[in-house]
Amino acid sequence: MDRRIIKAFLLAPLAPCLVQAVAMKNPVGLFVYAFFSYPLGAAFGIPSFLLFRRLGWLSLPHVVLAGSVLGVVSAMLLSSVFGWGLESYAAQSVALSLAIFAFHGAIAAGVFWFIGLRGKGSNIAVKRDAPQAARPLP
Repeated sequence: MDRRIIKAFLLAPLAPCLVQAVAMKNPVGLFVYAFFSYPLGAAFGIPSFLLFRRLGWLSLPHVVLAGSVLGVVSAMLLSSVFGWGLESYAAQSVALSLAIFAFHGAIAAGVFWFIGLRGKGSNIAVKRDAPQAARPLP
């Protein structure tokens, strides 16, 4: 992997942490959010990047949409692991929570794209050998 991609993986999970810390007016929250953001970013972001690179889906819309989906998946995973029981909350509260996680995923994915992929073209696929013509039988 090139250095820009590594830098993007290191910095992108910090973006939603900063947004949340500013929104909550609590700088200590930055560390709490980073505690969850980095492991989830590694667990979901790296495999997603490798899959999307293989498929050639590394345009900004693809990456941001995937980040939003992974944000919702992260919310459901955290809810099930920590027993927050989303079913006990009002539907509007659950929808708002999922929307916030989707927004955070989109922010992280957008920052990842701008740091690691901007200017590289939208179709960075794994380089493969070109197909070869069949050789005639002797």
